[in-house]
Amino acid sequence: MATSRQAYRDGEKCGPAHLDKLLTGWRGEHEWLRAGASVPQQQIIRDFAKSSRSPEPAR
Repeated sequence: MATSRQAYRDGEKCGPAHLDKLLTGWRGEHEWLRAGASVPQQQIIRDFAKSSRSPEPAR
């Protein structure tokens, strides 16, 4: 996600909670986002957050 990458470059935090708030605002601005269900959209944010974390070292 471009917003997350830009926040990382700027040294800001941009976790799932922040992205959920952005999604809420974007849904208010864009009909095509409102047309879809919000739960799957939020799940995409959570999946992205999981995938962008550093993997745990092997034990």
